[in-house]
Amino acid sequence: MSGLPRRRGLRACLLLVLLGLGGLAAGQGVALSRFDPDRLSPPPGPLVLDRYGRILHLGLDARGRKVIPLPPGPLPTRVVQAFVAAEDRRFWQHPGVDVLAVGRAMISNLTHGRIVSGASTLTMQLSRQLDPGPRTYGRKLVEMLRALRLEAALPKEEILRHFLNCVPLGGNLVGVETAARAYFGCPAAELTPAQAATLAALARAPERLHPRKAPPAALLSRRQRVLKAMASLGYLRPEALSLAVAEPLALAPQVPSLPFAAPHFVHLVLASRPPSPGGRVHTTLDRELQERAEAILRSHRERLRKWGAAQAAAVVVDHRQGELLTLVGSLEYGRRQQGMVNGATARRSPGSALKPFLYALALDAGLTPATLLSDVERRYRIPGGEFHPLNFDRTAHGPVSFREALGNSLNLAAVRLLSQVGPEQFYATLEKLDLLPASPPGPEHYGLGLAVGNAEVSLLKLAQAYATLAQGGLFRPLRLLLEAPEPSPRRVFSPQAAYIVSDILADPAARGRVFGASQAMNPPFPLALKTGTSSRYRDCWAVGFTREHTLAVWVGNFDGRPTREASGALVAAPILADLAAALYRHRPPEPLPRPPGVVAADICAFSGQRPGPACPHRTRELFLAGAEPTETCTLHHPGEPWHRLPPEYAGWLKARHQKGGAGRFRLTGFPADLERLFPATPGTQTWPSPGRAAISMPEAGATGSGVTIVRPLAGDRYVLPRGEEALVLTAAVEVQAPWPAVTWVLNGRELARTGPPYEVELKLPRGRHRLAALDPHGLGAEVEVMVE
Repeated sequence: MSGLPRRRGLRACLLLVLLGLGGLAAGQGVALSRFDPDRLSPPPGPLVLDRYGRILHLGLDARGRKVIPLPPGPLPTRVVQAFVAAEDRRFWQHPGVDVLAVGRAMISNLTHGRIVSGASTLTMQLSRQLDPGPRTYGRKLVEMLRALRLEAALPKEEILRHFLNCVPLGGNLVGVETAARAYFGCPAAELTPAQAATLAALARAPERLHPRKAPPAALLSRRQRVLKAMASLGYLRPEALSLAVAEPLALAPQVPSLPFAAPHFVHLVLASRPPSPGGRVHTTLDRELQERAEAILRSHRERLRKWGAAQAAAVVVDHRQGELLTLVGSLEYGRRQQGMVNGATARRSPGSALKPFLYALALDAGLTPATLLSDVERRYRIPGGEFHPLNFDRTAHGPVSFREALGNSLNLAAVRLLSQVGPEQFYATLEKLDLLPASPPGPEHYGLGLAVGNAEVSLLKLAQAYATLAQGGLFRPLRLLLEAPEPSPRRVFSPQAAYIVSDILADPAARGRVFGASQAMNPPFPLALKTGTSSRYRDCWAVGFTREHTLAVWVGNFDGRPTREASGALVAAPILADLAAALYRHRPPEPLPRPPGVVAADICAFSGQRPGPACPHRTRELFLAGAEPTETCTLHHPGEPWHRLPPEYAGWLKARHQKGGAGRFRLTGFPADLERLFPATPGTQTWPSPGRAAISMPEAGATGSGVTIVRPLAGDRYVLPRGEEALVLTAAVEVQAPWPAVTWVLNGRELARTGPPYEVELKLPRGRHRLAALDPHGLGAEVEVMVE
């Protein structure tokens, strides 16, 4: 017991010495500057924040440092324990100066003849960080006196928070939150005991022990001492100590710019608005939703790999405010699979994803959802050759409704519709939607291929365009910054056309023919959906929208490699379905409101006209007010078990008949003895919806008197293989009137007369040939071809 009074006496003597030396230091001009508690922690560098103020990106402060303060709330327990064990074991007991440690340090320093121990408490180290200077005895005294003042003014927890915020931890990293994210890729609150001990060990010599620059042996040795000190203070049980000692030093991948969240989005924002030093950039991004979207995309990585796709991207838009909520540029930001490329802004071929804008344009041009569209194979003359589109399923579906053609994304019907509306008008619409590049080459460059995606677009711009449909035809540029002024919207489509197209895209029955078996294409709540697949399966797209949000997904490879015959419905739609489920996990979305001027009317499900007494199937369709059909169905008559079709479907019917599936079809207007009849098959499927186009469709081949040569096309050139004397091909025409026969004339000599479907076999030797097709009045069309 006799040692206790002596220890107390020693403390008292040391305190008297400190006070005396403090007065000496003050007399010698060592300043004891006042401190501002609000400025004890270094201010963070310029920050990019999400819509709720959460950090997305950290820039350099005025001194070139990276600083992230600890978040409000309780201090991270493991970090506190590690630093207290490593730097100041009696932190919770002393008043800012550990007198016993000072006494030991004085004796040790006098023994060695130099400063080998500073006895600095965490509070003294905080004082030194606030006003760094040379390591002298006078300076040490100033730090002690400042520490006493800090302890008298602030709680221990607040002092510790300030110290943990300003402790240097290697390079330009300041603070444990900054270092935890930089070295271990997580917040300080999520560090393991070994990771927390690593930071506490690093604080002793941050440059000599730098984990990315110095050999790890010294840092690991120091870490083990910190862990043992933590165990001696009761912070770690023996089994936890064993696990921590055995834990390897596993550092997170180094990212030079240290964008902690949404890196592709951050780079996009910084490119347009670099923050000022110490400034804040408040963005529209929702970090929580962003992280959920990133996790969803990563969960599909293995499934995508089986389809030959290494990358994916996704965006989520709140189109009510025109704000971008989520942008995932790749499956993982890094060098793996070119993950630093921003897949949301890269331009790729959209496949069928542009079709809804074509159909909305057609509605505003006078067509209706009851319009009967022709989904049959045709070849189109284009500059430099010919265009021969095919449906994705390689099947021509004949007469289809406007609704079904869009719902099932039929290429043949879309190209025919574009030839009717005009590529120039559709090109102008895409420009209004900001889908084309800054200096586009012009409509003649794209031609009819616009209908099937030969104009490259970005995922972000595509989502912005689809938001136009959800917003009733009003285009509004997306905002990335909360402080950005809300742009003025501009009208691209009528509210009625936008709503009807949206209704078609949200109708599972409309896409049932092609996508009926896909679970991802049939969500449990109202969601307008469209997919797209580019040529050779390079790019796979899925876009969906509700009353509140637009979601878009791209899947493919950044190097342009084709996938293994993946499609938007197969690989992109399941990701979009998961995103939508996460977005609406608490409540389903509300349906889009129907605008004034949209009415519903009963129609014949096949012709799209007003139903007559013989129509076997009726349906209800939406129309712009005043555009409802007035003509009674002409394709069904009492006592006739077939559908009467215009003669333009003769070739399609022949091909269908040869495959054993002609069904209940009969060509309209031919006398009974000349008409080509196909056997009726009981129970054959009939096509839902359509009606007749209000405008005549321009044909691709040479035309005259309602006769169009669709094969071969004018200017076709054929190369005859060696050893062959003649080229054998089948010529075909389409007629607008039901002629009993068409006369074929080859090089001025009559070759044959053929009835429906108006085809003839040609044998052409090398040379130039002129082929004509004439109606019974001697009027018709002519093309010239070359065989080489």
